[in-house]
Amino acid sequence: MQEHILIVDDQNDLLLILRKALEHQGYRVSQASGGEEALQTLAGEVPDLIVSDVAMPDLDGFELVQRVRRDRRLVGVPVIFLTALASYDTEMRARACGVDGFMAKPCNSHRLLAMVRGTLERCAPATRGRHLTDS
Repeated sequence: MQEHILIVDDQNDLLLILRKALEHQGYRVSQASGGEEALQTLAGEVPDLIVSDVAMPDLDGFELVQRVRRDRRLVGVPVIFLTALASYDTEMRARACGVDGFMAKPCNSHRLLAMVRGTLERCAPATRGRHLTDS
């Protein structure tokens, strides 16, 4: 079964780069250009992993994660932040709200792919096979 990753970023060029890199590794990829669009996507399907920017104009990554963590269907879905706001304070805030991984932009694609793979392996029992109809 192909693992599904939702990538969320307001920079279309970065979405394209991430999508191609992840698809090249065999992942099924959905994308959203902001937090609100991500919530709409998540209303219809539960991914195995979310990779999200922090600073987005409509709904930032922190609020996105808070909403994901409040949704019974999504509570176990791991989240990786990929952000230009790579300060110690931002990372500690991200960890406190339940983010599973944190990486600074610009990032090395090999390092990001390793984090994605490691996070999926570590969190797979919590998310594998979940569907919209799961209780």
